[in-house]
Amino acid sequence: MEVAREEGVRGPVVGAWRFASHVARARRAARELRRETADLSSLEEAVALAERFESDGIRIRPGQERSEILRLLEIVRVERPKVVLEIGTKFGGSLYLLARAAPSDALLVSIDIPHGYHVSLGVLYRSFAHGRQRVRLVRADSHDAATLRRVKTILRRRQVDLLHIDGDHTAEGVRADYAMYGPLVRSGGLIAFHDLVLPGVAALWEELEGEKTEIVADPNQRTCGFGLLRRT
Repeated sequence: MEVAREEGVRGPVVGAWRFASHVARARRAARELRRETADLSSLEEAVALAERFESDGIRIRPGQERSEILRLLEIVRVERPKVVLEIGTKFGGSLYLLARAAPSDALLVSIDIPHGYHVSLGVLYRSFAHGRQRVRLVRADSHDAATLRRVKTILRRRQVDLLHIDGDHTAEGVRADYAMYGPLVRSGGLIAFHDLVLPGVAALWEELEGEKTEIVADPNQRTCGFGLLRRT
């Protein structure tokens, strides 16, 4: 019985130790990233840092082609969105870069499924905020009605200036994200569709009407690209 009790305790203890270890790694990464970010003077340098950054195996490399994400960030800087909503956090690269391009008082909300990233990485992702920015993370299925309610609670009736859809790239997934979160975007605000060249995203893009901008480095490429729709 003594052995059984010890083994019964050991599991939770080891689990807690591992979690604490993950949090410590994320904190170290946050400190290192803040230190390197302090020396940045341009969006180009921010993109280069996101692509090369590594700390204890933690990386934030964005899943976008460099010239495409840079063009998007330049537009974001001009638009000065006060409320940014992202669907698809993953490694945090695009969230980091959007925070760099957005005003110093912006609210950034990022949604991803619970197993999209380890919960300890929230320590790192929240550290992306600078000035009076705030980063709020929602670890939930974007297609769940409860997730939409959580986002609305965070927004407190504010409208979204920039919606970045980079979650489920299937035809059904991207349509659901657009239908659920598109109405949160203010008139004149922007909706960015990542991986524009993928069939599921491209099909919806062709159906949409309005002021549209395509950011695609190579018309023959098989992944990435952005589509920007200005909401009427």
